[in-house]
Amino acid sequence: MPAPADVAQALDIKPGSKVVRRSRVYRDRHGIVAHSTSWIPARYGKLVPQLAESERLTGGTSLQLIAQATGHPITRRIDTASASRLTPEHALLLKLDSENPPADPVVVMTAKFLDSEDTVVEYGVDLGAPGRTWRTETEVTL
Repeated sequence: MPAPADVAQALDIKPGSKVVRRSRVYRDRHGIVAHSTSWIPARYGKLVPQLAESERLTGGTSLQLIAQATGHPITRRIDTASASRLTPEHALLLKLDSENPPADPVVVMTAKFLDSEDTVVEYGVDLGAPGRTWRTETEVTL
């Protein structure tokens, strides 16, 4: 599919360039926690054909498969996080009632992954459902 302008900018490619779009929905017992979309330049889809398939990947994550195929390890990740009002598009992705939307904002998180050649290999956008708490835990050794 052609890259939208914002995705093309994040991937450092021309708008309209071919990309692979992979989407996933994360749920828990209360419903949808998040909707996640990954955008990958089409050249990696040619190297790793299963990236273009809708099934769950086998043999590793998209980043692991791309690194194996190119020989360039992923060396950097750039993240952003922001709050946003719920848009009709967000409501659709999160399967919420757009006629009676929740008042809570959604969390929009992005991640840009670069390889050892400083090439952007994947851009991800996660949309956190309104009213949900996100928790991360990282082990720290000094």
